[in-house]
Amino acid sequence: MIIDRRRLVALAATFALAPAVSRVAFAQAWPTRPVRIVVPYAPGGSTDTVTRITADHLSSIWGHQLVIENKPGAGTNIGAAAVANSDPDGYTMFIGTSSLATSRLLYHSLPYAPSAILQPLR
Repeated sequence: MIIDRRRLVALAATFALAPAVSRVAFAQAWPTRPVRIVVPYAPGGSTDTVTRITADHLSSIWGHQLVIENKPGAGTNIGAAAVANSDPDGYTMFIGTSSLATSRLLYHSLPYAPSAILQPLR
């Protein structure tokens, strides 16, 4: 069987999220509505592509639509601030990259505190 690049990326993303999905699968009440995923990069890039492939798989597993919202700019700070200032209802996810670790060192004032507001998926 020949595996092309798209299937390899989808397979890698699925295995990377498998522990998180298996824990959420037992929660009967979640999700009850569409889940929003904020990607801090422009559409068409590698982060956006992997997110869309992963969202397609999660949508079929969870049975609910996942809405991908691209918010590029300011070294991913615009997207991170949008998620940090959103309602803490568990229906907004952020595709974090290494820029979360470096933003606090590069920018003197951020509209959010990365370690205090953004929580990893458990």
